[in-house]
Amino acid sequence: ASENLLPLCPALEDDRFVWIDVSRDLPYSADMLLENVLDSSHVCFTHHKTISKRENAMPLPLRITTPIMPGGFDGRMDEDVVIGKQGEENKKANRMTERTTTFVAPTYMHHKIRSADDDGDFESGFETWTVAYATPTGPGRSRLLARFPFRFPPPKQKFLPNIPALIFRNLPDWINHIMQLRVTDDDNIFLPLQERRMQDVG
Repeated sequence: ASENLLPLCPALEDDRFVWIDVSRDLPYSADMLLENVLDSSHVCFTHHKTISKRENAMPLPLRITTPIMPGGFDGRMDEDVVIGKQGEENKKANRMTERTTTFVAPTYMHHKIRSADDDGDFESGFETWTVAYATPTGPGRSRLLARFPFRFPPPKQKFLPNIPALIFRNLPDWINHIMQLRVTDDDNIFLPLQERRMQDVG
């Protein structure tokens, strides 16, 4: 198959980013996996006390910014809403948050979340992506290949190293995996049962 058919994450081509990779076999279909990851409104409920809080739940103003085609779509949040911990911290610090979403059929999606710095500059603030490849492995089963790129704000003293990025690069993989897999543990409570109920209803 042509490598050009594989959707790639632009952040991984940028030297300013560090990232972690996680994979996991899941007890629900790739369709259910993608629907869940694309719909950020579930985060406040499903991931309460993991990466969000139930009290942050609200309608999410995702606006589709491209025509919806068989090949996918792009979208962005029209309002600065609090979803996870990054949004909470930005709200407390009175910093703006920008969120965009891309889906490339049939198996790729990403969310990009950018935080502005104190001067309102997104290029100098913190940026994180959630990148997911949903691969079918059998009826009602899938494999998640997830990538999490991070871009940390540059140090105020230009001659100093970027300490958060340096620490992140040197964290053992098992620590990163434990932290990230806690999130899919939350989903595993609900999604297999939800999918079976949908199948029973037909």
